[in-house]
Amino acid sequence: MMNIAQALPEFSERYPNLSVQIVTANRYPISSKPASTSRICREHEGDSGITVRKLADNRRVLAAAPGYFAAHGKPATPEALHQHRMLVYNFARNPYELHLTRGTESLSIGITGMLEANDGQVIRAAALAGLGILTQPLYIIYDVIAAGRLVPVLSDW
Repeated sequence: MMNIAQALPEFSERYPNLSVQIVTANRYPISSKPASTSRICREHEGDSGITVRKLADNRRVLAAAPGYFAAHGKPATPEALHQHRMLVYNFARNPYELHLTRGTESLSIGITGMLEANDGQVIRAAALAGLGILTQPLYIIYDVIAAGRLVPVLSDW
């Protein structure tokens, strides 16, 4: 949503007679049929009346607060994630399985959540509070990484 809000001035300038209504939810509104909806991480939807088009790829990042790593150490390998407290966004396609790639190498790691939520902002807040390691798109957590409030881990994956 932050990226959409940042694009609104240019959009408004380009289409001055168009009004915009933004509704944030982890579901599609059923009572009102929106003309356009943006969603992350879905290849298809159960509602056959919804057309899905890929807009862009997004890089996901594993990160935690410096205090979490000070207390629990940083995982040196993907397999070491099993010894860490994971914060799981459970609306993802396979929330309990991380698919990691490094060059031509790829692997899947099963995880369990210390905290699970269907709202990415809850996961982000928990990570900022030092509760564990999250996996989120870089654009969602870029500002707190740049500020040093979250630290990426296993960045080569």
